[in-house]
Amino acid sequence: MFNSQLAIVLSGLSLSASVLPAAALDCPYLDARSISSKPVQKIYGKLDIDVIPDSSFEAHQWSVYMADAPETAGQSEVASRLTLADGTEGSRVGEIGGEGRSVLLAQSNNAKFAHCLKFSGEYWATLHKRSLATNHSTQHVWLSAEEREKYLRETRSYDFSQPVFKDWIAGNGLEKRSQETSIGFAWRVFDFLRSKYSYKYIPTQPRNASSLCRFSETDCGGSCYLFVSVLRRNGIPARAIAGRWAKSSTHVEESGTAELGTFHVRAEFFAPDIGWVPVDISRAMGAPDEKVIRLFGNDDGRFFVMHIDPDFILQSVLFGEKYVRMLQRCAYWAKGTGNFSKKSEIVWTVTNEKLTN
Repeated sequence: MFNSQLAIVLSGLSLSASVLPAAALDCPYLDARSISSKPVQKIYGKLDIDVIPDSSFEAHQWSVYMADAPETAGQSEVASRLTLADGTEGSRVGEIGGEGRSVLLAQSNNAKFAHCLKFSGEYWATLHKRSLATNHSTQHVWLSAEEREKYLRETRSYDFSQPVFKDWIAGNGLEKRSQETSIGFAWRVFDFLRSKYSYKYIPTQPRNASSLCRFSETDCGGSCYLFVSVLRRNGIPARAIAGRWAKSSTHVEESGTAELGTFHVRAEFFAPDIGWVPVDISRAMGAPDEKVIRLFGNDDGRFFVMHIDPDFILQSVLFGEKYVRMLQRCAYWAKGTGNFSKKSEIVWTVTNEKLTN
């Protein structure tokens, strides 16, 4: 049994209830020795996307990218497909840069798409329920040297060597102690972030850790970038996992709006001899203690991962290399005549398929 006793540690400040920060919680998972995993649902998800340029624009060429969903500790039997409305199927290509992720690319010069490009991304996966457990694992779980380097790497979003971020880590005591386990330290960072930050989606908020550390509000992505950056700075492999909830959207998503729809970002860190441990920081912000505990080290198998980590460098084909932070929707470029002011309409539909043993 885990020690579920919760120690309430107050700052000693005389604050009103409206501004009292969330109380610190002791880690209930220090006895964890493994993580259980059980398939709970098999899904088919489809993104139907219409890109509608300004009426004055006539497209001659299009290039479209979508995520090529990975297999992770929380999902298996994964497949991805990108198809344009004329039947053209996308191909799997590598991103430009050091992460080495694969993505799906489709190109077209079909006159049918002169004023509206229609395409879809299809995804299949078996999702797993995972929970930290006290029994020892029967398998040796480890990262290769290449994987470890990858998940300790500094990136555009995880800019943890910046002086302002190092000062922020030191000022908040977010350095791993000599006898502290990976789980104990990750819990402490998780508890700090869910206590210090309030949830708010701010479309214009900068998304690098050295900027995010100056705010007191952020969203699921921002909180994960901070978490990953702190852990990587302290030598613990960590990553953000971006995707969508495994449920259909209730309305059409439109580009340029603050509506996140079924988007979500979680984090994972690697604990020796245990594996990748799931963490959901933003949903723990302002949550009651019993829910906070469930949002660390547990995955209920309702979230589909579309890609690992942000910061893609893609070959747009039409305009050279382009930076794209996330691919939970798509990325596209067009050449033509007129004004390419555009909007996109997106529908995410999820159906359950028969789960086989």
